[in-house]
Amino acid sequence: MKHEPSQQRAEGRPGITLVGAAHIDRYGRCDGPPVAGGSNPGRFANLPGGAAFNVASSLSALGAKVRLQTILGQDAEAMLIQEAAAARGVDLIAQVSADHPTASYTSIVGPDGALAIALADMDIYAAFEAAGAPCPDDDWLLVDANLAADTVAMLLAGAGGRTAAMTVSYAKAERVRPSLERIEFLFTNRAELAALCGAGLETPVATLLDPFRGLGGRSAVITDGPADVWTVEPGAILRHPVPPAPLIVDVTGAGDALTAGCLRALMAGQSLAEAVPHGIRAAHGVLSVHGPWRADLAQS
Repeated sequence: MKHEPSQQRAEGRPGITLVGAAHIDRYGRCDGPPVAGGSNPGRFANLPGGAAFNVASSLSALGAKVRLQTILGQDAEAMLIQEAAAARGVDLIAQVSADHPTASYTSIVGPDGALAIALADMDIYAAFEAAGAPCPDDDWLLVDANLAADTVAMLLAGAGGRTAAMTVSYAKAERVRPSLERIEFLFTNRAELAALCGAGLETPVATLLDPFRGLGGRSAVITDGPADVWTVEPGAILRHPVPPAPLIVDVTGAGDALTAGCLRALMAGQSLAEAVPHGIRAAHGVLSVHGPWRADLAQS
């Protein structure tokens, strides 16, 4: 595998290294309510995406100095991701696999932006080599659970700065379980936290907090769709009301934007409780546009 840095990092801004998914989102939008088992008129678009890439893009838009490490195939999709990273001010360092295509995530949403079904083709992330992903000691580090559990553990074990992780999905959340004690800030949602804790899918957030801490969990930001955002940290559990979004065009990437907004505030020295409103504002900004990112996020 080879490594391809995209550009020099900007100076004078807080630094963060993100390690995880950068792939193509194949985004289908139905003209009417999706009908299972039938042909649905609509439109398709291909957009660069992936949890780590979305967060990196939003962090850059919010003024952070961002390095993204991932793995790509030898294909046109990889070139699209490299071009998008350069355009967004994200310093991309990509391992390259000759054995797998660049990962993709195909989603179908209704006219209201709600997800109907999705398919993830992401075998390539199992080939990512943690040993080839250095993180500067003074950088924050964020890893996402698209990576294998042992890769997540190796990356966090080698971190010299502050750490964060994303559970990404219900199916992948348990990959961060062996590393919880090394994760200073976990970004998750209620269903993913339930999977992490080995609880039922519908378990309320309040019921999951003690099991989370029993597993070694430290601090977390827990979302549940448009419901309250919870934060848990040593000595404090808070619920943060979420005002209605002014406009919902597309839900894709809203959770990633919330993570970016929170991280940007934490990197600036704010507390976890102070960071959550910044995350909500960033999520609302992305909800109001098509796709998982916007260049003017800081002004939204």
